[in-house]
Amino acid sequence: MRRAGQGCGPPLVVFGLVVLASAPFYVQRVPSCPPGQSSCSFTVAVTSHWFDLTGLVPSFGAAADACALYWLVTIPLGFAATCLYLVRHARRTGTRSRGRPSLAAVVALLAWILLSNASPSLRAGAFRFAAPASAPDLVIRGLVGLLVIGVGLAVLAGFERSPLLGAVVATYLGLAMLACLDDISNVVTIATSPGAQELPNVVLPGLFLLVSGGVLVAADRRDTLAPGPRPLEAPADP
Repeated sequence: MRRAGQGCGPPLVVFGLVVLASAPFYVQRVPSCPPGQSSCSFTVAVTSHWFDLTGLVPSFGAAADACALYWLVTIPLGFAATCLYLVRHARRTGTRSRGRPSLAAVVALLAWILLSNASPSLRAGAFRFAAPASAPDLVIRGLVGLLVIGVGLAVLAGFERSPLLGAVVATYLGLAMLACLDDISNVVTIATSPGAQELPNVVLPGLFLLVSGGVLVAADRRDTLAPGPRPLEAPADP
């Protein structure tokens, strides 16, 4: 019999890798100071004609549009792959697949983010508080993609009715929200380079998903290899 949440480890691993692979987009290209100066100030200008208010692009770096396209492609593809995997897993275990609502949720959320960014009337209308541009502190680091992944995983956990998966997703959403609102490098430093200050905001949520997914995969494998209950033997005739 399939327990709740069984088979959800691989999707967590996939999205952990997706988050970690986005790290190069969040490395700031800091110019060198002139010779003889130990410190200097500089201004970085970022131009994104399509995604500037979506929260999918950082406020620094030279590949803003590429970063947004990365999230817009990898998140739906990741959840589509999750649906296909869960369908195959359900066929092997004789249960029902529940991955499609998560794919629908992330596609709808990404569509809303793009639509609210493209339409000034929506940004200024009744739905302005739901648009990413209405929360500048949330979008300035360009990590809204982490939250979109979290929403999709939360939908998956709800349909799976798995308290364990729900706890993992809730913790990840807390990390993702922290990454969007604050510099984790104030507490955890990965590299001493000034251009790497935003890397902890990407690496820590990604590592959390990767490790959590690995633990769930190991638990599923242990349950699969564990011997089932032995049948009771009939008492011997006297």
